[in-house]
Amino acid sequence: MLGVNHLRRLNYIVFMLFFYGLMYITPVFAQDSSSARDLVYQYAVQGNLAQLLRLKELGYSLDALDEHGNTAYCQAVWMQQQKAIGTLRAAGVDKRPACLKKIPVVTAEMIYDAADDKDLDQLILWKKQDVYIDIVDRADGNSALCKAIYEYNCPAIETLMRAGAQEAQACMRRIPQSVREKLDCRPLEINWDAVGYT
Repeated sequence: MLGVNHLRRLNYIVFMLFFYGLMYITPVFAQDSSSARDLVYQYAVQGNLAQLLRLKELGYSLDALDEHGNTAYCQAVWMQQQKAIGTLRAAGVDKRPACLKKIPVVTAEMIYDAADDKDLDQLILWKKQDVYIDIVDRADGNSALCKAIYEYNCPAIETLMRAGAQEAQACMRRIPQSVREKLDCRPLEINWDAVGYT
């Protein structure tokens, strides 16, 4: 049987383990926002992939919804925050959450995501709804097609071309020769003459 001193020592050890456990977890949540979604968004805006992965490791969903039904990814797309979008993608969030449908304007980012997922049906549907699939991003001036070219994403390029993306875009003329030469999406070929290169 344990004596009083042993019980006190055991209680002390349990308390210290609990206390140090809280010290490990608390910094993740000791932010101004109280919801997991707000914390995910905050880390995404900061570009803090390590903290997002830590949240995920602790069992929190990076696709958590706020009180309006929006994920951090939807918020970043709505605000066109490229750093946050990239960080969230790298952390493995759902790139096509239902809340994207609430965004009244289809963005270049949404078009790229559909192309990246090879969702030709969605791109064709948007075209039928008079969505201009060559729309450019306000932050960097790139269309979904230009972004796919910079990322050497041949399946996305092919999906966009099949959906009717135009090669003659202003952002295409800014693509450096080194990128054009490295791009190899055979059998698909981009008509660089149509772009305006001489």
